Amino acid sequence: MSSEAADESNDSQVLVKQEPVEDNAEKNNAANSADEVNSESVEDERAPDEPPIAIPEPVRKGEPSEPQADQPSLTSDSGEDAKEEVNAENQDTAGEEQPSMDTGEDLTGVGEEGVIVISEFLPPHATQQLVDAQDKVRNDPFVCDAWELLATQADRWPDEYMKKFYHSMLSVFPTSAAYWRKFISSLIARGLVSDAGQAFARSLARVPDVGLYKMYMEYCKQVFSRSDFREERLRAAQFAVEHVGWDVHSKDVWKDFLEVQKERVMYAQSNAMQVVASARKAFRKASLAPVMRVEELLGMWEDFERQEANQYRSRAAKDQINVTLKHAHNAAKSEAHERKVFIEKLKMDKLSAKLTSENAQEYKTLWTDWKKFLDYEIEHSSVESRAARVETVYKQSLGPLYRFSGAWFAYAK
Repeated sequence: MSSEAADESNDSQVLVKQEPVEDNAEKNNAANSADEVNSESVEDERAPDEPPIAIPEPVRKGEPSEPQADQPSLTSDSGEDAKEEVNAENQDTAGEEQPSMDTGEDLTGVGEEGVIVISEFLPPHATQQLVDAQDKVRNDPFVCDAWELLATQADRWPDEYMKKFYHSMLSVFPTSAAYWRKFISSLIARGLVSDAGQAFARSLARVPDVGLYKMYMEYCKQVFSRSDFREERLRAAQFAVEHVGWDVHSKDVWKDFLEVQKERVMYAQSNAMQVVASARKAFRKASLAPVMRVEELLGMWEDFERQEANQYRSRAAKDQINVTLKHAHNAAKSEAHERKVFIEKLKMDKLSAKLTSENAQEYKTLWTDWKKFLDYEIEHSSVESRAARVETVYKQSLGPLYRFSGAWFAYAK
């Protein structure tokens, strides 16, 4: 975008200031699903705290960047006082004041916590239907059906307008996994790899969505050169497993992780036995993950062990996958089917509308379904894995429940 274009876009942006807050929940590494492997780490090194991202080109001055989350305030009294506050807010919020809409040229803070940025994003000669939809979201940023209509057309627009649209929409719905996926998919399809890297950096830690992480793994395959391929892709795979490895649909994320382990073994030289031992820990952990079709992960381990046994003319690997471990594997498979029943009710891709008296009951019902899943995770996870599993579910719930205070108060506790 030229500096002239950036200056012009500054005139047409609307800032909605909201109360910023920090997310105080600490990230926990994913643990093993069976007690016998809870004390083992997948790798000798810890998974990275931030996703490995190809270094993007610097954002030019005046060019909007991907939005940060405008998270609701977590400040509240504990105990019964907090419950009363939640109940009072959820009973009737129709009388709430709409957020102030200030139009100005100063874009300081665009994309920062607590600021919603609504740009004028339509390309020239847009249809009247799209013009009306843009007017709606500029007057009230929480009109979900207008955003959804615009999103059906945004991928056809020139780069500048497409990016402005998604910057605006994701500043209103920063935990929407579906629209982060659409945005990044459009960037990659257009060859805007640098912009895609920035979008991944903004979204991954706060949006534990399997589809988004699968796109991230494909991105890593494309952007990392051969010389640093294994190291960087290993870090990316560790990051993905840590953040979505407990999701019931994360089988493909685990498979990518195990493929990286196999490549490391293939290219290992002086430390070959250490790399093989590390890979076995990874295969063991994957085979016990409570995810759908986990038997495919166990099959990858069996293939790996057969290959190692043939290569080294050794029978030492014969008992690696024993009867006891297969019992734990079968338990994980059964648990995955139980978890899937809960997940099918959770509407993860639903946009989080502003809470009103008209939709309050719908969101209360949705929160009740999420609470049932949370209770299941607490009851069925081991002490070592509980924190990671519960936090993953809480973060996923903030996709459709981003503006439902009950979810935030529970998460803060």
